This record gives sequence, C-alpha cells and structure tokens, in this order.
Amino acid sequence: MKSTMLKGFSQFLTTAFGIFMIGALPYLFFDNMEAAKINIKLLRTGVIKDTSFLGGFDGGFYIGSYFSHIVASVTEIIHPANLTYFSLAGPVPIFPKILDAYLYSMEIFIVGLCGGLFAALMLTYFLMLAGRRVRKTAQSFLYFIESLPDIFVILLLQTLIVWIYDSTGILFFDIISVEFNRAYGLPMLCLAVIPMVFLSKYLMVVFEEEEAQRYVELARGMGLAKSTIILVNMFRNVLISLFLQSKTMFWVALSNLLVLEIIFGMHGLFRFIWKHAPMNPEIMTVGMLMIFIPYFILFTTGQFLLERKGAVQLDSEIV
Repeated sequence: MKSTMLKGFSQFLTTAFGIFMIGALPYLFFDNMEAAKINIKLLRTGVIKDTSFLGGFDGGFYIGSYFSHIVASVTEIIHPANLTYFSLAGPVPIFPKILDAYLYSMEIFIVGLCGGLFAALMLTYFLMLAGRRVRKTAQSFLYFIESLPDIFVILLLQTLIVWIYDSTGILFFDIISVEFNRAYGLPMLCLAVIPMVFLSKYLMVVFEEEEAQRYVELARGMGLAKSTIILVNMFRNVLISLFLQSKTMFWVALSNLLVLEIIFGMHGLFRFIWKHAPMNPEIMTVGMLMIFIPYFILFTTGQFLLERKGAVQLDSEIV
C-alpha cells in the first residue's frame, strides 16, 4: 500500500510540474511579456497602427525568466484570489470567471461521459443476450460509426435536430449556446455518443472472451440464467478491464469537448483558455490543473479500491 501511495504521489508531482512548465513556455521565448501585452492593447484600441517601429523579433531562450515564472506561478496558485488576466479594460481576476466556464464544461462532460458509459453497458448487456448474428451486425455497425470522424458525427446530430425542427416545428435541443440561454442537451448527447460507440465495441470483445471461459460453462451447467451469468459472474471479471479502458474514454470525451465548445458556441473552459491563454499563460496552467487534479483523484482512488478489493496489481499508469 505504501509503495502504491508513494508511486501515486510521485506521479502527481511530476505531472503537476510538467503542467507548470507547459504553462510558462511563452516566457522561455519572450523576455518581456508585459510589454507585449501593452503593445497588443494599443493595437486593439487603435492608438497605434502597427509595431514595425519596435524592430524585428529578438529570438532567444530566456531560461532565467522561464524558471522564475514557474516559481511565481506556483506561488500564485497557492493564493488563487490574486490571479488576474490581461484584457483591454485592465487586469481581471481569473476567479470566478474561469470557475463559471469550468462548471459549465464539467456539467456537459460528466453527464455526457456517464451517459455514454451507461448506454455502452446497457447495449453490451442486451447484445450479449441476443444471438450471434445480431451481435455481428451490431459490431459491424459500431465499427462503421467509429470509422467516421468525430466532428462529422457531431455535425450529423446537429443537422438531424435542425431537420426534425424544420419538419415538425419541435425543437428537442438548443443547437447553439448564447450567454443567457446555454445549450445543454445536444452537447451532452454528442459527447455521449462517441465514447459509447468506442466502449461498446471494446466491451463486446471482452465479454465474448469471458463467455468462452470454463466458469461460464460451469454456471450454465448449474442452471443459472444467462442474464445472471452476465451481470454477476462475467461483469465482475470485466470490471478491471472496464476501469483501465475508461481512462482512454475519458481523454476521448475531453478532446471532443473542445470541438463541442467551438461548434455550439459554448462559453466553457476550453473556449475560455483558447480566447485568453495566448496572452495569459497563467490561464493555461490553472485550466490544466483544474482538469488534472479531479482526474487524478478519481482514477487513483479507483485503482486503490480495485487493488485492495481484488488483490490485483494494476500495472498501468494513472497519467
């Protein structure tokens, strides 16, 4: 147990330090970020027309400035109330601006991910109860859907909602998000579909491998119902594989969230980072930490519980 905790703690520190290093990268190439912000403000407000009078870009590596900013970022994170970001109106506190965007994104993300996981489990359960011909047909369809680009599936669902509205006058979901009327249902549905397809295809393979095991034949010989064997015997053995694969599904859903925020005009975390991080590297650092810390806690806790309950050593890394 101590070795597992020590390994997890070292992973957390290493990844967190990597996030601070990524967030501070602009300071490695620009010696005076504050001057750059002032020039951009003057350009956007029309005070100056161009910056040609400043001369060319003085390229280089500013190692001292880079590591100084990493230290400063760690200090600022300890006191998040003091964090600000650059805007034309002046410095703006990062909190609660980024927190509101974060909570909106996490609502979409958590509901969509959990919905996709639940749908994948239910689909796999009913397919395992069905005959092999039905399974093969369903698997072929899942392979076809998975081969489509994610953005195509998202746009297809969005177009379907528009077509239904045009045909019936019924708008099931908002197809665009505005400041006072945020879209929830359709982004959640889009986010759930792609992980559901990915996980369903994987679970079908794993369950069919389990179905060929001797303990399943023994359970059938004892007269247990097929549904009982799937839910009690087989699912218990598939749980570890499901947990390990859920990490991949987590990152697949997270990457799609960025696409969804752009397509639906959602004012979420990724759009907030995309809009402000180029001139405010601190926002990149804060945003990545807000994603990484809950993810690390969730999967570290899950790994610890599985190892303790099943006395199984999971070799895969958390990050």
